[in-house]
Amino acid sequence: MSSICFCNCNSSKKSVDSQTGLYSEESYIQDGYVKAVIKDNKSDSPCGSVLISIVDSKDILDPVNLENIIGKWGKNIWLKYNSLRMQNRCEVARPINVIAIKKRDE
Repeated sequence: MSSICFCNCNSSKKSVDSQTGLYSEESYIQDGYVKAVIKDNKSDSPCGSVLISIVDSKDILDPVNLENIIGKWGKNIWLKYNSLRMQNRCEVARPINVIAIKKRDE
């Protein structure tokens, strides 16, 4: 009797761009990040001062654990978050808890 075992070669390797030394887009997505854009909310709404828009989606997010992040990472970011089960404080965005933010060059 012989047994054959197949293994996935891409199990936990991160692909890094050889020129920049940064993680590739696939690596961020594999780690649970999404492409997002930070938006400064200057309206008089009950929303926080910052809203986050998911790229290629209509989702607008209201980060309840962040304030005054404009400029710290730039506007284009990689975002990892959890949705919160709470009442929305903002009609146009759903509340989230930010786990991690990475600067995204684009």
